[in-house]
Amino acid sequence: MKILHCDGLCEPNPGQGTWAFVVIENGQTIHEDHGDSGAETTNNVAEYDGFIKALEWIEQEGITEPITLFSDSKLVINQSSGQWDCHTDHLRPFVDRAKSLRVKLGNVAVAYVKGIENEADEWTRVAFEEITGKPAALKYKTYGKR
Repeated sequence: MKILHCDGLCEPNPGQGTWAFVVIENGQTIHEDHGDSGAETTNNVAEYDGFIKALEWIEQEGITEPITLFSDSKLVINQSSGQWDCHTDHLRPFVDRAKSLRVKLGNVAVAYVKGIENEADEWTRVAFEEITGKPAALKYKTYGKR
């Protein structure tokens, strides 16, 4: 069974944002992707970028089996599940896209994971260094899985 972890990072907030997701099967990372959320963005946008990119990957791969997508953003989890309303105009397109993909796919459960246990966290830092040429501030210990 595959699981995904997604994450976003923004330093400072607002500032340079990055996103990442990893796909794990039988305890092994089988795929990862990461990228740029923009030079003047917010942490919530970066979190949504990682979440949406993970959902788009599931769609592109044609995965129909049940799959769990883990995030350390309670905002993303609860807004994309319809449990929380979105009161921020700049997030509305992200909320709508996430909800739309979840409905279309129909096989994705979402769950919370503590930031320190989020397998995608390190990859947001890799993306940040690739984009800016400098390391992101160390928020969590690295996992030594690169």
